[in-house]
Amino acid sequence: MDTRTLLRERLRRSRDWTLTIDELEKELEASGSKPEQSERLFELASLVEDLIPERDKALTLYQRAWKLHPDNLKALSRAREVYGEIGRYEMVAKLGEMELRSPLAAQNLAQIVGEAMLDSGQKDKALPILQRALGAEPNSIRVKDALAAVTYDAEGWSDTVDMLSDDAEAHDDATCVRMLLRAARIVKIEAPDDPRLEELLKRIFVKDINEPSANFMFETSLASAQRWDDLERHQMRRVDRADGHAAKVEALRMFALEWLHGSRTRIAARSSSTPR
Repeated sequence: MDTRTLLRERLRRSRDWTLTIDELEKELEASGSKPEQSERLFELASLVEDLIPERDKALTLYQRAWKLHPDNLKALSRAREVYGEIGRYEMVAKLGEMELRSPLAAQNLAQIVGEAMLDSGQKDKALPILQRALGAEPNSIRVKDALAAVTYDAEGWSDTVDMLSDDAEAHDDATCVRMLLRAARIVKIEAPDDPRLEELLKRIFVKDINEPSANFMFETSLASAQRWDDLERHQMRRVDRADGHAAKVEALRMFALEWLHGSRTRIAARSSSTPR
């Protein structure tokens, strides 16, 4: 019986999964070499991810597995991917930056990390990563667009935004989205409270409601302003426009994970700020 089957059977018999997972974590770290411990913790994290809706414990286990044996890059990679699935691009950027230090990092990782940094407002950190991404993928239009959003004239940024906004509709849908996204990214960096940001993002959604960077910027903006009803309406529009029943179910599942993780984060933040 393999490790994953053994772990699943142990959890199946348990009446308290949280306690059992903690016990398993300690047991798995109590014997064997660091690489062996790391691999077993990765298996436990993967199982926890499959069985438990909230992702906090799985994320902790993936990162613990990587810290025990940094050559176990798949643990760090999966943690980064999970953060991306729940809309935590700032953590995608943080973990991806560490992952990029490995010679075994995926070829497209620099693009993923660079865009995550850019969309999180980390312009200066994004630039060298995106330049590295362009070296790995010199023909990538998406990388070139991201680079254009960090190499604009800072003094004339507002005019650049207006020009992109005014000219976008004269082009095909794909080019229009690219121009509007570039403009939105510039506004996000220079003036995140500028009402043009939301207007630009809404225009993108008319053409492509699932554009990932636009959705991240829009949803984090709504969440920061505690506009929960607007956030729910936007996500339900995405569900309505999903292609087919399976795609709708998957979209609902991912949004539920975002809300669950966000609620836990907000509760923790309120608890830490409450006077004792």
